[in-house]
Amino acid sequence: MSTHEVDEDIQLDSDHENDDAGGLQNQPSTANEVVTLEKSEEDKWHRRDLTDKCWDVMSILNKKLRRWDQSHGDPNTPILEEYKKIGLTERDYRDPKSSSVLHLLAKNTHNYASTEAEVLELVITYLLDHREKQEPQNRVHEIIQEEPILHVALEYGNDEFIKCIMKCRPEKFPDLLDLKDGREQNFIHRIFALPDEALRNGSVLNIKRKKTKELAISFVSEAKPETLAAKDKDGNLPIHYAMDYRQCSGRDSAYIGVLRNMVLKGDEKLNANNDFNNKNESPITYCTHADGPKPPQNVSNNEVTHSATKQLAMHPESGDRVPSIQESLRRTRNSSNTPDIPHSRRTDYINSTSAAASKAMVADPPEKRPKSTKDLDHSAQELMEILRLHYIRTRTDLVARDLIYGRDISDKNLYFDASGHKGADKIIDLIERMSFGGFCDTLAYVYIPIVEHSQDKKSTATPSKKSLSINQTMDYQKALLENPKVGRNSLVTVFDKLYDCGVRRILRLQVEDRDNPSHTDAAIEKALQGRDSLSAQPEKQFRGPISVETWYVISLYSIG
Repeated sequence: MSTHEVDEDIQLDSDHENDDAGGLQNQPSTANEVVTLEKSEEDKWHRRDLTDKCWDVMSILNKKLRRWDQSHGDPNTPILEEYKKIGLTERDYRDPKSSSVLHLLAKNTHNYASTEAEVLELVITYLLDHREKQEPQNRVHEIIQEEPILHVALEYGNDEFIKCIMKCRPEKFPDLLDLKDGREQNFIHRIFALPDEALRNGSVLNIKRKKTKELAISFVSEAKPETLAAKDKDGNLPIHYAMDYRQCSGRDSAYIGVLRNMVLKGDEKLNANNDFNNKNESPITYCTHADGPKPPQNVSNNEVTHSATKQLAMHPESGDRVPSIQESLRRTRNSSNTPDIPHSRRTDYINSTSAAASKAMVADPPEKRPKSTKDLDHSAQELMEILRLHYIRTRTDLVARDLIYGRDISDKNLYFDASGHKGADKIIDLIERMSFGGFCDTLAYVYIPIVEHSQDKKSTATPSKKSLSINQTMDYQKALLENPKVGRNSLVTVFDKLYDCGVRRILRLQVEDRDNPSHTDAAIEKALQGRDSLSAQPEKQFRGPISVETWYVISLYSIG
């Protein structure tokens, strides 16, 4: 405590002790003298600056020389003078970070911590109430001159003040989170944006990262969608700063969950093409372009934890809009010769499985750029995959491609539509031609039309009776009676080709399998899993699986 504060407290204690003791030497002789003395003291107090007034009142309350109101404290203790309460509502715009008593409380963690929580709640509630009542629209220009109180508390590390504000005014707290500073950043921007000092000093960066996680878990869920979709002067959304590689690397599931919810909630208010900042960077490309340690741009899905897909798939109600296959086809085709999907009594949905989630998370931010995909931090990679899947699901194909790979730098295909191609060889030829631009490893949808079938004589040749036992011969003859035409497997080569072109996941797959005979179960399994589970061949001889989230099969039995 400074000498000025000590002297002031001593003088304050002396004044109040003399008043309360009723010393004869200070007693006025008449009622007029009492009024004059009180008026003189009030005038003298009003001449103090706002900081002195603030700490004078807080000191009186801390020492229990006065109580705020009748709801708290010893009934025998006098209530604080009304003019002092009113004096705390004054403003001083000379310092944007000290323009009100709320600002002073937000930045002075020592005096704040030394005051009882109940007293602070009473004072803060009073000041917030006065703000709401006395801030007409014509004073907006004055309010803009001051730093938002939550930003000041964040800068000075006064988390308890922020929590107290949330407790005192839970219905107004989202509005306070939405207030912007001179850089047009709201509170959520400020949580994730790294200060210059953190970028220069590794220890400061670690402290900031730890604080970021605590604040994000506590307050991001309180923000309005408009706050999460707001841009600062650089055009950055809060998720841009959250995806800075120095922030998002080495994170656990709690941080990842907060960011996932940010994306889904903020998306409610984002307009088309509003995910890019002033440098045409999406949150994904911002992660790879931001100064400092960076991950490689080409990220393989094989190294991404499966929880990214699972988490988004489990929360469609949170804004994860999955358009129907018909809607996607209409959007991406100029013309189509494919007939409308008939009314189906049986539509098959096959959900695939993929690799187990990675266990370890890197504890500290990386000190150098990863040299290869294998060195890429798991949490950063998982967050990028969450965004990739979200954009593929909720944006048009062209916009999603720009968000994932950057504007004007990629021709990668985010879907495959084989409409108008009736032979497996023609579909494979189409894939070959499209592969020059490349395929994204996750495709929004794949559409396979009815494929012409030419019966292979070898496939229907009757096995030699010598090669079959009596029971096998009877089973084979019975199968021929039930299904005289053996099923086909022509589409296996189509999926083999997609796999060779780098496709590892399909969000929506539609296959028209209406011609007789339908594809066999073994062919379907081999097309998606890369092998027949009943095959005796070594596993290393088979390719890997293609993960399919939803499969719409229009088969012979679906249309009667």
